Amino acid sequence: MNGRERILAALRGEPVDRVPVMLHNFLMAAREAGVSMAEFRRSGRAIARSFIQAVETYGYDGVLVDVDTVMLAGAVGVPVDFPVDMPARSHEPLLTRLADVPKLKPVRIEDYFEIRAAVEAVSLLKEFFKGDIAVRGNCDQCPFSLAGLIRGLAGWMTDLIEGPEELVHELLEYAMGVTKQFLGLMAEAGADILSSGVLALGTPALVEKKTRELLEVFAGTSRFILNAGCAIPAETPSENLRAMIRARG
Repeated sequence: MNGRERILAALRGEPVDRVPVMLHNFLMAAREAGVSMAEFRRSGRAIARSFIQAVETYGYDGVLVDVDTVMLAGAVGVPVDFPVDMPARSHEPLLTRLADVPKLKPVRIEDYFEIRAAVEAVSLLKEFFKGDIAVRGNCDQCPFSLAGLIRGLAGWMTDLIEGPEELVHELLEYAMGVTKQFLGLMAEAGADILSSGVLALGTPALVEKKTRELLEVFAGTSRFILNAGCAIPAETPSENLRAMIRARG
């Protein structure tokens, strides 16, 4: 089996010849390739070169393409700092009041330099490895966390308690649209694996299918507790949750 086959088989719960390895290692990969974060975040070729060297050095089965955890936030206008040799970071919100959510403007995130670099890197990695290595287009800012960066975490936590509820939902819808844009770009670039919520964004049929696959993976143990991969978004369709629970039998 090659790395891509090994990882995809493991995700389906099928036998593999050895345990697959795919690490969240963009910081180490860049440093070992002699690439600063300033270059890494602006160049798809630098990103691809860093991961290619990491795979050739350590023998990974897949690469997780990531730039930093404020990439989508920066794309929608959240103020971001860009240290030369550290990941980007955000210290202040885009919105200081929940009441300003209706003023948020639609964005084309593919115009943002970090998004362009990440998308280019996925395409280059797919071209270089020609199906031998799995490529995951990582999305660290799913709707809830992205909303928190737009409002600032303290403000966002207060918003969830004090509302108004319709503005909380409006901000989550806005953030979901941005996340969907990113996942679409990663899919178009050829990523084998995308990170976002099947439970929140999939159909009931897909949720049931993925739940059954998960149950098959852990069929040999009585210690498995069925759950989503992380916090379940507030906008998750109730029929999807019912489909997940129904699939357990």
